[in-house]
Amino acid sequence: MAMIRRAGWTAAAVTALCLATSMTQARDLPVPPGKGWQHAETGLILPSTLDGMARTRLADSTTLERDVTISFADPTRATIATLFLYRPAIASVPLWFDRAEAAIGANDILGDTAPNSADPVAFAPPGSRSGSALRRVYHASKGAYPATGLAMLPMGPWLVAVRLSRKDGDLAALDAGMTRLISAIRWPAAFPDAPAALPIRACDAPVAWKKAKLRKSDMNEAIGASFLGLLSQSATRPADPGPTRWCRDDSSTVDYAVYRAAGQTGYVVALGDAGRSVSVSPAFATILKPEVKDRFTVMLDDVDSSASSYGTFDGLPRPDQVVDRVLHAQPDSRNQGKQITIGVPKG
Repeated sequence: MAMIRRAGWTAAAVTALCLATSMTQARDLPVPPGKGWQHAETGLILPSTLDGMARTRLADSTTLERDVTISFADPTRATIATLFLYRPAIASVPLWFDRAEAAIGANDILGDTAPNSADPVAFAPPGSRSGSALRRVYHASKGAYPATGLAMLPMGPWLVAVRLSRKDGDLAALDAGMTRLISAIRWPAAFPDAPAALPIRACDAPVAWKKAKLRKSDMNEAIGASFLGLLSQSATRPADPGPTRWCRDDSSTVDYAVYRAAGQTGYVVALGDAGRSVSVSPAFATILKPEVKDRFTVMLDDVDSSASSYGTFDGLPRPDQVVDRVLHAQPDSRNQGKQITIGVPKG
């Protein structure tokens, strides 16, 4: 998911993440110019032209259309739009809007960005009665498109992010154009209304992070982590139920954000803003035997519906430990569909 996706990542981080299958070079989908496109799994239909803008690119960074980018532009190039359709493990509009907005703010091409409202604006997607989507527009101090906007809409376990930018800097016209663009998409009717979207806030109470010790990999823990991976994959099917009220921990950085939820042990690290996240949750041994305390498994959930375990810690690991582990280690296990790979790597 290019353009707003990986702003702020270090070269080492980008290189490491690109080793994953789902992060390989995006492939162009074979759709002739002038022809519309339908996403097979969701039924969403995008005409070849949206609000006077013609499609300029249609690409997928996975093999199963799980991370699709669609670009549009008008003939004069005065307005450009990019849509991102992806399937995160956590289908939370507030969480991923928060990450996408952080990427906009960290983008050097845009310079300083000033939003036109104190908070993101909740609205009902077409065909919905719930204010389950979020949007906001911004004035950028640099670049060719000083008016830019972001919208995030739910579609069952899928999310659709919309970016729209104008050369003339007119925020009101941009906001109106975003409404027209969203209305021009042919949305599927198969998904129920999602919960109302409430913007992410900073967590009230900080965590006193301590460095945890990584347990030596063994087959039993790798098998337990693989079972947790199966549970993680099944959790991608419904939209974020309830919904979970996430807060942003103060250990968050430009490259990743740490989210916690009241009443939950552990946390989630959102890598970039492309739907890839790492869950830090009680290990399988702790679930089976509550007397086995303070063991936490690190699980990378990708947009291709794979779940990879990166070991178990004796204690709640710091977020920087978790990110370092995911970037530089080999997984203990990986689940994707019916394929399960279990290994006990060295180191």
